[in-house]
Amino acid sequence: SRVKRAGKVIERIGSYNPNVNPAIIDIKLDRAVYWLETGAQPTETADRLLAYIGAKYKKHLNGGVAKGAFDQAEADKRFELWLSKKEAKIQAKIDGLDSDAKKKVLANLKKEKSTDCDSALIPLL
Repeated sequence: SRVKRAGKVIERIGSYNPNVNPAIIDIKLDRAVYWLETGAQPTETADRLLAYIGAKYKKHLNGGVAKGAFDQAEADKRFELWLSKKEAKIQAKIDGLDSDAKKKVLANLKKEKSTDCDSALIPLL
C-alpha cells in the first residue's frame, strides 16, 4: 500500500525543487540505494527522481555484483560512465537554456529599437 501509516518521516534523504529550470534534485545517493535494497517502495514521483539520479541503476549494478556477474570495480566504472553522460546532458540543457534566454533578450531589444524608430516617424498634428 502507498498510504502513509503513522505520517512520520523515517529518514530525510534529500530535497527536490521543481520551481527552477532545470529542477534542483539534491538526494543522498548512498542512502537512497540503501533504502531501495532494504525494500522501500517509493511513490511514483520519488521513483522517477531516484531513477533520474541513478539510485535505481546503482541498485541494479549492486545486484549484478551480488550474483557474481562482475566485480564491484566494474560496477563502479559502469556507474561513473553513466553519471558522466548524465551530467553532460544536464550541462547541455543548461547551456541551451542560457542561449535561449540570450536570444529572447536580443529579440526584445531589437523589437524595442524598431518600435522606438517607428514612433519617431509618426508626424505630430
